[in-house]
Amino acid sequence: MSARTYGRTMGEKPINDDMIEKLADEAERGYGPGQLQGCRRGPGRPPVGDARRGDDPEVDSDAYTEWATRNAGQVWSDLD
Repeated sequence: MSARTYGRTMGEKPINDDMIEKLADEAERGYGPGQLQGCRRGPGRPPVGDARRGDDPEVDSDAYTEWATRNAGQVWSDLD
């Protein structure tokens, strides 16, 4: 009887009980500093609150100032 397979890795290797046991043993031993640095999946959630950047490179400050001046005192329902 063949061993149970739980899926495949990105490299098309089958995920079986032996691989799971090996990965669990490695995790239980722990990881050293910097050992997981190359494993980031993406940029993640953007920072909120005080951690945000102060400026937005997508918005031209002169254009924003002009827009803010033109629409000062208006509410969204007035901007049809």
